[in-house]
Amino acid sequence: MSSADPQMFPLPHDRAAQLRQLTHELATGLARQLDAPQPPVRRLINEGLARLDSARARYRHSKRVDDATAVRLAMDLRIIRIRDEAWYLAHTEPVTMCAMLLDVSERTAPELWAPVGAVLGAALWAHGRLDLAHRTVHEVLTIEPSYPMAQMLDVALHFGIPETIFRTRLLSAADWDIEMGDPVPHWLWPLQRTLAVYLHTDRDD
Repeated sequence: MSSADPQMFPLPHDRAAQLRQLTHELATGLARQLDAPQPPVRRLINEGLARLDSARARYRHSKRVDDATAVRLAMDLRIIRIRDEAWYLAHTEPVTMCAMLLDVSERTAPELWAPVGAVLGAALWAHGRLDLAHRTVHEVLTIEPSYPMAQMLDVALHFGIPETIFRTRLLSAADWDIEMGDPVPHWLWPLQRTLAVYLHTDRDD
């Protein structure tokens, strides 16, 4: 299992440029949808959940997703409903989710990486890879110190809280649907803000 930090092994220049261009194009198109007077909240969430489920199935059978899917998964994880689904899977299928998120990490821009890294940290914790979980959570907090999931993981890892105790309190997908209710536009705001910052930074670079 390689390092979780996407900056530890820089991609070749041509490959990095290709991914940056793809990320910019996908971010621009998605930001346009989010900025609409009535953004397609339910469709975006359903598509993201379906993408997560399809990706999980592929990595369960040692297959990979393409670049566009990897980049969109990183963006999807900024939506709380999709992130919480991935959080649940990180604890119930940690081996599969570690494989998926390590691969996605290598193709994710640093500005978009915090949710990927946080869910990866949870999967590593559940998989018993505590040193790498610590390192991953540290990288998330270096990039985004206020990210709540990473803060919670940091405390759990620091005090040696057994992951099995946490797992017994997880909500399933059906539970989350009941708990959160119907999709509403503010679920998309974290992603909208992240894309705005990313596109502004990318333009300045």
